[in-house]
Amino acid sequence: MARAYSHDLRVRVLDAVEAGLSRRAAALRYRVGVATVIRWAAHATMTGETRAERQGRPPGSKLDVHEAFLLALTEEKDEPKDRAATSRLPRCRNSCVPSAASRSDWARCGVSSPAAL
Repeated sequence: MARAYSHDLRVRVLDAVEAGLSRRAAALRYRVGVATVIRWAAHATMTGETRAERQGRPPGSKLDVHEAFLLALTEEKDEPKDRAATSRLPRCRNSCVPSAASRSDWARCGVSSPAAL
C-alpha cells in the first residue's frame, strides 16, 4: 500500500479546487491522481474536514459486545448449561479470544485461551 499524502498537500489541492481550478487541473498541477482529488473534494464538501480518515481496522474485538456473557461462562464451574446461547457469539478466529481477554478484566478470570471457554 502506498504512503498517505501529507495533510499540507491535501489542503493546497483543496484550496486550489475551491479557488476555481478544476479537479483534473489541480491533479496535474500537484501531481496527484485525478480520482484522489475527486475523493478529497467530495469528502471535504460532505464533511467539511480536510484531514484524512484513520486507516486500518477499528480498535477492539468482535467479542467486546459479548463481554458480560463470556465472563458469565467463565464463572460457571461445569459445562455451560445453555449451549444454544453460545451460538449467538460471532464467528471469529481462535486468536481473537486471548487478545480480547488481555485487553479486559478477563485475565483475572483465568481466560487465556479459547479452550478456557
